[in-house]
Amino acid sequence: MDIQIPLAYSPDWPLGHLVLFDLPETQGMKGFLIQTLKGPRAWVNKCRHWPVPLDLDDGEVYHPPSHKIICKSHGARYNPESGICEIGPCEGERLHILPYKIVDQEIIITWDGQLTQLGRDD
Repeated sequence: MDIQIPLAYSPDWPLGHLVLFDLPETQGMKGFLIQTLKGPRAWVNKCRHWPVPLDLDDGEVYHPPSHKIICKSHGARYNPESGICEIGPCEGERLHILPYKIVDQEIIITWDGQLTQLGRDD
C-alpha cells in the first residue's frame, strides 16, 4: 500500500535547499527533497556504493560549489537532477528516486516501500 508523505514546498526555495524526512516502516531510513536547477527532486538518503546514509546523519548532502549531492562516507558525487553518480565508486549508478506530485504549496511524496532507480523525464 502506498504511503503519502506531505511536505511544505515553495518554488522560491534557493538552489540546494534540502528537506530530510522519514520513510515510514523502514527502521529509520530517510528521504530528502532538494531544489535543483530543474525544480524539486526527491531521493532516498542512501549511497549506491554501500547502504549508508549519504549525509552520515548530519543532514547535509548538498555541496554548493560543485552543485552535487555528496556521499560523506565515500566521496561519491551525484547529479542532483538525475541522481546519477558521476564520480566515485558507484559511477553510473542512480540514487533511488521517490515519486511525487506538487499540489499548491505542498509536495506529496509517494512511498510504496520499494527502492526504484527510475528517473524523471523532465
